[in-house]
Amino acid sequence: MRDFVVIILVFALVVAGYFGYKQVFGEEKAVPEAQTGPGTVPARPAPVAQPVVQEQPAQAPPAPQIADPVGDAEQRVSAGQSRDMAADLFRLACDAASKGQGEKSLTYMRRIYSGYAQSPYAHQAAAALAEQKLTRGGKWEARNLLSFAYDHVSNVQMRRTYAAQMEELNADLVWGPAGSKDSIIYQVQPGDYLSKLAAKFNCPYRLIMQINGIKDPRKLRVGQRLKILASPSGGPMQMNILVDKSEFRLSVYLNGHFLREYQVGIGQHDFTPSGEFTIGERLEKPEYRGHKYGDPKNILGNYWITLENDKYPGLGIHGTSEPESIGTKSSLGCIRMRNEDVGELYRIIPKGTRVAIRE
Repeated sequence: MRDFVVIILVFALVVAGYFGYKQVFGEEKAVPEAQTGPGTVPARPAPVAQPVVQEQPAQAPPAPQIADPVGDAEQRVSAGQSRDMAADLFRLACDAASKGQGEKSLTYMRRIYSGYAQSPYAHQAAAALAEQKLTRGGKWEARNLLSFAYDHVSNVQMRRTYAAQMEELNADLVWGPAGSKDSIIYQVQPGDYLSKLAAKFNCPYRLIMQINGIKDPRKLRVGQRLKILASPSGGPMQMNILVDKSEFRLSVYLNGHFLREYQVGIGQHDFTPSGEFTIGERLEKPEYRGHKYGDPKNILGNYWITLENDKYPGLGIHGTSEPESIGTKSSLGCIRMRNEDVGELYRIIPKGTRVAIRE
């Protein structure tokens, strides 16, 4: 009897333990055991299901902002907050021109020309203003604007284009019979002679002869009208020369504006010095180290023009018996020119003319 009671108590404890486990941990689904046997891989437990996240409909990307460089430039210019005012003004000028707004475009160009002379757009602004002057007959003003463009452009080909345009204008302004602001029309008075007029206006008598087609300087007539180069105020004219060694270029300026351009040769091994010089003595058919003009050993050509400088004696501008050397570094330091070019320079440049030689 006692044994039967013990068995009943053990059974009751087992049953109580089972139901207590379900109450605390919850009931698990029975997973049928995979049958095992030789070569059988036990089944893996079922993966835990992941929560399903409902995808949101994709939103369209914002529309790209369309750049408006002209509008942006206009805002910066109006506010005075441009980091490159010349570039913004040039953009606005080009936009106005493309829309046929010529006067508006020129207004922007004037601002560049007058306020931003050192910008890379200044020469284009000056050229545009020159074109406008030409449409109104302003050859002298156009030449001066192109002279500014010539001095401020870095592109050699563009500089030559400006030079060609000015050469054409100077054919009338300087070399033609009509007067301009770079000349006066002088009526010959009793006692006048060419060298006297040359001294009065700092205009070489050979230049007066060339402009007026005079063959014999002794045959001036009282009352004869002569075109003589002078300053815009009617006083003595001023010329100066710039030699650019990097471009093998010699430029002549009349009253600060372009007159002529010549190609030159310079010294080998950087023998041609940079600096400021003055035109001194000028010789026709010069000798060279004891060799007379015409001697094959005389390399000076038809003319010699002295460049005076206390530091560099013996330097000059001269012709050459080797025209193929023009545009090269081939001399002993002097500036070489073609014989016909140095002949013209000899006739038009007065003594005392300033010469700047730069790298």
